[in-house]
Amino acid sequence: FLETAPTARLLHLSTHAKAGKDARVEFADAPLTLPQLYSLLLPAELVVLSACETNLGEFATGEGILSLARGFAYAGVASLLAAQWEINDASTTRVLAGFYEQLADGQSRVDALRQAKLNYLEQAPSAALQSPYYWAGLTFYGQDGEMDI
Repeated sequence: FLETAPTARLLHLSTHAKAGKDARVEFADAPLTLPQLYSLLLPAELVVLSACETNLGEFATGEGILSLARGFAYAGVASLLAAQWEINDASTTRVLAGFYEQLADGQSRVDALRQAKLNYLEQAPSAALQSPYYWAGLTFYGQDGEMDI
């Protein structure tokens, strides 16, 4: 990750993450910690953090929430999707597949996420799977606009 990420336009991380004092993204070889993120330069157009609690963190007076999402923004990422809670793998996969389809069709990042969530709700196989827990966990931050993928 540390070798290839600085030149990527789009980073999609579908992995495990931990919020809190020792916030980190888990990779097979080694975790990526919040302090490491603060030292990186990542000029990506979009980072998708398909991992639990990537937008949660400790509150620091005068700073705000010290989350992994904030770390990626600090590193220079123009826009990102991050999770507010422990997201469901299956439903998140469906929402993100729809998100990428909408991006490929020329939608802006915000509109692509919105439409992907609406499509998920329309296609959910049961009323229980329409609960916001399944589709509302990912939120968009940063610069909107179309993106060639």
